[in-house]
Amino acid sequence: MSPESVSMEKFAFARKAPWFLAAAMASAFGFGVSAAKSAELLPHRAVYDMKLAEVSSGTAIENATGRLVFELTGSACDGFIMNTRLVLDTRIGANSTVLNDFQSSTWENVVDQEFRFLSKDFVNRELNEEIDGTADRSSGTISVSLTSPEERTVDVDGRALFPVQHIFKLIETAKNGDTIFQSYLYDGTDGGDKVYNTTAIIGSRIDDLSSLSEAAPVDAELEDVPAWPITMSYFDETSEDALAGLPIYEISFRIFENAITRDLILDYGEFKLEGQMTDIEIYERADCQLDQ
Repeated sequence: MSPESVSMEKFAFARKAPWFLAAAMASAFGFGVSAAKSAELLPHRAVYDMKLAEVSSGTAIENATGRLVFELTGSACDGFIMNTRLVLDTRIGANSTVLNDFQSSTWENVVDQEFRFLSKDFVNRELNEEIDGTADRSSGTISVSLTSPEERTVDVDGRALFPVQHIFKLIETAKNGDTIFQSYLYDGTDGGDKVYNTTAIIGSRIDDLSSLSEAAPVDAELEDVPAWPITMSYFDETSEDALAGLPIYEISFRIFENAITRDLILDYGEFKLEGQMTDIEIYERADCQLDQ
């Protein structure tokens, strides 16, 4: 395996982890003002240390370490802002390394169904891909306007949820006691025109944090907040894997009712990355009547 083969395809999945760190904001079965009123939001900044957890036999990856920083701010009145940076340093074989640096900023209006996104992916400190655009839902489709990597417009499946809508519906499904959640997702990554079909397996509700394997800095803030173990699979319906019923990647995590997330496992098939929370800062909630 060459460093170039690892740089984009293998770590595209790691860029999905931040979307599961968003707070709950949209309605379980609808959007707009009523959705924002039902939302729960815990603005915060969380830091996760990433490391190699498992490698399949014959894989050339020797080690991988890094850090994920995620910040969520805003309100239903002004829109929600997610800022993310994920840096991974991967050693391949004895002498090769790849440094991936993914930076993303998004703004989502849950009332007017608008989504803005800007992401930059650096490989070995050189810009590999930049995606800049907007999306809005109207007339049963999602209209996407891109300015980078090239200026163009495209319509994608209107059934897809934007990231914060997606995570809220997942939490509502867990709170209802259901064990499977399926939905399409549009997050502006992978060229800006990709829609994923996602399936989540939801485990039993966790009310006692002492049952979790390791302590995390956030535990004192969540003593009375329930959590659920989740395994989320991504399917690309245009890929050969989809024809065989196989996901292109999976992520496992524990998510609390207020959408703070810990204990990440990113499963690439050939290897897995583990993310443990090492620091968190809880921000003051915005004064917004739609959040009441």
